Amino acid sequence: MASSNLDIAKYLMRCHKFTTALRVLDSCSETYEGDFEYYLTCGIAYLYTDTPGQATAFFKKAREIKIKNSQLLLGQAAIFLRHGEVDRALQYYLDVLDIDPKNKLAKKAMEFIRTDGEYSTICKLVDTGDI
Repeated sequence: MASSNLDIAKYLMRCHKFTTALRVLDSCSETYEGDFEYYLTCGIAYLYTDTPGQATAFFKKAREIKIKNSQLLLGQAAIFLRHGEVDRALQYYLDVLDIDPKNKLAKKAMEFIRTDGEYSTICKLVDTGDI
């Protein structure tokens, strides 16, 4: 059985080929119109290509379909953290832990906010690409 374009894009993303994954996703946008997984995958890919505006747009479309999804909330929290909206990011990480109490990424992010959550530190990490 042949792989779908969405599966191919997800594979490319696991290989850290986000730009290539976005080209694949863009080529099948009409096929996946209205599909939560498509919007979520695009949002994550744009987040990794340092295009937070596009990521936000796709996360917004995904959220219109499904409000409570840990991957979606983690992506949105990362964008809020990048913009220095620490309180809002923290709330999203807490929402993730409500859905998935063992989520390691949310726990790690909350620990980071607790120990290094000052705006100047976050700005430096965004500038270096660590966030």
